[in-house]
Amino acid sequence: MELKQVMALDGFIIFMNIIRILTLVMCVGIIIYLYTEIEMVKLLMSDPCRICMNKTGCQCFCFTP
Repeated sequence: MELKQVMALDGFIIFMNIIRILTLVMCVGIIIYLYTEIEMVKLLMSDPCRICMNKTGCQCFCFTP
């Protein structure tokens, strides 16, 4: 079969539509995840020691408040 014939099949069209929908869902999921973690990203850019101290409960030697 030629490529044009394969692309014209109903099964291929349905498969490609499912792939498009899954790609859109994944993009929306990534955007939502990044939006919820934006505060952590801002804190990471400014003070990575504070993130480590919050997660582990340890005191960082380099941290000077």
